[in-house]
Amino acid sequence: MAAIKNAKDPRVKNADELPLAETYLNIANANAFLAKFSEALSHAQQAFTITSQICDRIDIALSNP
Repeated sequence: MAAIKNAKDPRVKNADELPLAETYLNIANANAFLAKFSEALSHAQQAFTITSQICDRIDIALSNP
């Protein structure tokens, strides 16, 4: 959670380079291991949202060379 908090710090210049989706998935995995399934699902959904946003930006960049 500290990694996510730090990544959202306004002083971070290029958050796109940070592996936030992977961090959220790691937290989801840890919560699942601890049988905190609701928290695991929440973090997995956040990872999916971030990944979708990145994919959309990549798609736009590739379609507008």
